[in-house]
Amino acid sequence: MKKYLTLALALIIAVVLIILLMPNEKKKLTRDIRALEQAVEHKNKTLAFNYISASYDDPKGLNYDGLMQIIENMFSYSSSIEINLSNLKPSIDSTGPSRVIFASCSLGLRVFAVVDSQKVLLYGGVIQPSPVRAYFKKITGKYELYSAEY
Repeated sequence: MKKYLTLALALIIAVVLIILLMPNEKKKLTRDIRALEQAVEHKNKTLAFNYISASYDDPKGLNYDGLMQIIENMFSYSSSIEINLSNLKPSIDSTGPSRVIFASCSLGLRVFAVVDSQKVLLYGGVIQPSPVRAYFKKITGKYELYSAEY
């Protein structure tokens, strides 16, 4: 009897650990946001563009091509880039047809670059980061940025 009780207890502990340690969608979204941040900081154009949807379009009229041009210019004119993300609040909004997951994240954003040996604030406030609401969709195993309010 003790043997079965011990086995049942071990099984319950294993299930609880698996549930607690298994990444959920909010963690996956945060991981992909951090991966995009790292790709931009390391000026890895291929990886950065991998996290931006080809259908990117935001309310201020910036589309995918315009965003790509901004990022390419930032990479070419700066010797280093530093991104400060704060107060990440990820949210899973809905699941669409064909298992597409829509998500958003509010965050504070500040972007610095070193241009001609001078550290320059490219985006965000001097005292506080600027608020951003970023919208993502997950189609092929990773979240892609498809719009933003800034």
